Amino acid sequence: MNRVLVAVGAAEVLGAVAVVITTFTIPAFADMALAWRMLAVFMILEGSNRVLDNTNL
Repeated sequence: MNRVLVAVGAAEVLGAVAVVITTFTIPAFADMALAWRMLAVFMILEGSNRVLDNTNL
């Protein structure tokens, strides 16, 4: 198990959650909310794949 890649994957997932929360709480991000949320979906997919590939789950 590569702990660095697991940490990067977890950071991507947490970052995506932060992006979604930001689109709801900061009006400046609301203008591009859909684009930010689509980015968050891809970040979650990439991060979770990275975590699963580097763990024995």
